[in-house]
Amino acid sequence: MGALSRYHSYWPTHLPQWMEKRGFEGTHVRMGIQMVTAMVIFNSIFSVPAVWLGISYSQILTPQVVCLWVNLVLVARPLFSESVQRLGIQMLVGGCISVGLGLAVQLVARKAVGGVHPNEDGFVDSTVGRAVLLLSFSTPVVFLSSLHRARSLENRFLSMTFIIIFSISLCGGFNIPTENVIRMSKYLVYYICLAAPISILGANLLFPTPQGLLARLTLAKALDGTARLIEDVVDLLVAERGLEPTRGAGAAAKKARHLARETGAAAGAAPKQAEIMAALGADAETIESTFLPSRLPLNPMLAALKPAASPGAAPTVASVLSLERSVTRTLGAAENSGLGARYEIDLYRATKLFPHAAFGTLLLAVRSLLSAVVAVVYPLQEDMMDVSGCREKSAELREVARAAAQAVRGLAAVVAGNRPPDEGLEGLLALDRAVKAVGLAVERSWAEAKVQKTDDATFEDAVKPQPASQPAWVGLQVAAMGLYTAASRVQVLFQILPGIVGVDQPGVEEKVLRTLDALRESDETEPGDLCSKAATPGHSRPQSPRWPARRPLSEDEDVAKEEIKKEAKEEAKEEELDGSF
Repeated sequence: MGALSRYHSYWPTHLPQWMEKRGFEGTHVRMGIQMVTAMVIFNSIFSVPAVWLGISYSQILTPQVVCLWVNLVLVARPLFSESVQRLGIQMLVGGCISVGLGLAVQLVARKAVGGVHPNEDGFVDSTVGRAVLLLSFSTPVVFLSSLHRARSLENRFLSMTFIIIFSISLCGGFNIPTENVIRMSKYLVYYICLAAPISILGANLLFPTPQGLLARLTLAKALDGTARLIEDVVDLLVAERGLEPTRGAGAAAKKARHLARETGAAAGAAPKQAEIMAALGADAETIESTFLPSRLPLNPMLAALKPAASPGAAPTVASVLSLERSVTRTLGAAENSGLGARYEIDLYRATKLFPHAAFGTLLLAVRSLLSAVVAVVYPLQEDMMDVSGCREKSAELREVARAAAQAVRGLAAVVAGNRPPDEGLEGLLALDRAVKAVGLAVERSWAEAKVQKTDDATFEDAVKPQPASQPAWVGLQVAAMGLYTAASRVQVLFQILPGIVGVDQPGVEEKVLRTLDALRESDETEPGDLCSKAATPGHSRPQSPRWPARRPLSEDEDVAKEEIKKEAKEEAKEEELDGSF
């Protein structure tokens, strides 16, 4: 079952370049093959003359109408982000109700005008009165259906199917005898009852692409983007050619540096039109994403405004924020697919029912991770952060990014392809070690920033950092805090993982708990380190990290501070007594 699930998750793995450039994915190819195969099988069965004539009402209402409605269900599925089972049931219910209501409106209108008699050609004489009655009865029905379609997004296909089949029932039976109207309505019900099961069976048996699979693949794409975002943010912090803070500089110099950081240009360079247009690229993409789905390629006119993002280009603030918006839109698409998979049965997975609750929790945790990572970029965007301290500790920060990306990408492979979580768990252990190494690096940076304690200096003066090194240390502290928060969020992702693939991989929960226990034991053996255990059932809640850990006070200083506190309390009591008198 696992191998079959992975096969259906990844085929086809590669597409021609011309298809990838136009936004096609493997799931689109599978949907196309699914449609063609369903139509071939259907026509092979119903093209037999006896079957064809048996379910044909006229030269127009033939079994081809069933093909049309089957295609309607299969095409509407990716547009509405709903499961085929739900759409098929909506077509069955909405279609039968619309046919019955259309027949009732026809009979009431014909009864009101005094009956219908066929002429020599076999058709009735159309009258203005019958047309007025049909419009009077049908207009409120269509209006309420359209209103329901706009108000209930989950039942859009139900309302759309109702309006289409209701209109066919009214228009097709307007100019035919009453007995033929009843017969035509029966055939419409036959076609609906054929189309709904064919749609459900075809979509679940022939190269299935259930909404649960689409939700997993979309979430995996968002996780891959998050891993890349972590790497880009750290690269932005430790870049060799960075900008120093602009305290004390003129407004023009500050604007020039800010523009250079946004566009990746050299410091102090005069802003050019190309750089300004490149800086506007992220806004152009945001404007377009309001109107277009995330799966569609950008308009060429707006794509020209995007910042150049070649594979080897160094990340900039604009490119990082653009990537963050792209990941956010992908998470929204994953959420929509997950909502559509609530009532879906996946025949090719051990997890027959989609784990909607666990999936929603995982989406929330990924958004939290995304916010923690991007929060480090905002001081850079406002040119309020000195990254020279980060560049000095680049090796430690890059190791955190590498381990976090390995853990997140390993999690994406588990979610998308039902692969073992070993790679992601190894990355989680490496992330714990890397974050502790960053904590030690911050402590060393704090020690280097302190002035030497002299005999006449107070304790408060001894722990104050030097003014020249304070901005660099604060920048390193901000980066370390953000990475620590991101590391704790990555741990939360793996805590939720058993709820997603626990049925597909019965041993995944044991592996995850074993890894989390190892992290907890590491925290207990090294209580001074900074990567504490996240809250899990059976584990203690995380402690608030202190970056850096302050030097412990000596015994003499402890005694002195206790004496000061006692004296302060005694003075407060004396003042109260004096006030009472």
